[in-house]
Amino acid sequence: MRTTRTWKTSMATAVCAILAASAAHAANVPDPTSPITLAEASRLTLKGKSTVHDFSSTATRLQLAVEVADTLGSGDSVLARLAAPGAVKSIVLTIPVDGMKSEKEGLDKNMYKALKAATNPNIVFRLRSASAGATPGEFRVGGELEVAGQRQPIEMNVRASEGPEGIVLEGSKALLMSSYGIKPPSMFLGTLKTNDQVVIDFRLVLENNGF
Repeated sequence: MRTTRTWKTSMATAVCAILAASAAHAANVPDPTSPITLAEASRLTLKGKSTVHDFSSTATRLQLAVEVADTLGSGDSVLARLAAPGAVKSIVLTIPVDGMKSEKEGLDKNMYKALKAATNPNIVFRLRSASAGATPGEFRVGGELEVAGQRQPIEMNVRASEGPEGIVLEGSKALLMSSYGIKPPSMFLGTLKTNDQVVIDFRLVLENNGF
C-alpha cells in the first residue's frame, strides 16, 4: 500500500511538471534544455466579462524552466518516466504580460496598465506541491502565482490523459484580479467596466524531445 501511495504522489508531481510546461503556446520560443515542448494544438486563454461584452486574452509567449534528472528511469510512456521519484526537480513558468493578446488593442493596453507591466513585466508560476485527485486521471496542483508584483498561493484541479497526440492536460481556474491588487480595467470614460473575476481555461498538448 505504501508503494502505491508513493507512486501516486510521484505521478502527481510529474503531472504538475507537465502542467507548468503546458501553459506555453506552440508559438513560444522553446527552451533548448527542456525535454518538454508543446504541440500547436495547445491553448491557454484568460476569459472575463464586462458591462458591455465578454472578452478573452490568449498567451502567445512565455519562458519555461523545467529541470529534470540527468537520467530518467524506464517506463511504458513519457508520463510514466516523468513519474519516477526524483525525475522532475523544479519548474518555473514565466509569462510576459505583453504576450497576452485579445482581439481589441484598446483592451490590451488597458490590461497591461492594470497589470502594472511597466514595473512588473512578467506573470510567474512556481510549482510547490501536488497530490492525486479523487478520481483517476485527476490531480490537485498547488503553487505560487505572481501577478503585478504580488504573490499568492494557487490551487487547481487538472485532468491528465495520454494519447496519440501527446499528453493532454485540461482544466480551468477562476481568479479575482483584486486578490493581486489589480483594479479591473475600464474603457470609454468608465462606461465599460470589466468584472473582478476572470477564468483561465487551458487544453495543453505536450510532446517530448526524445527521452
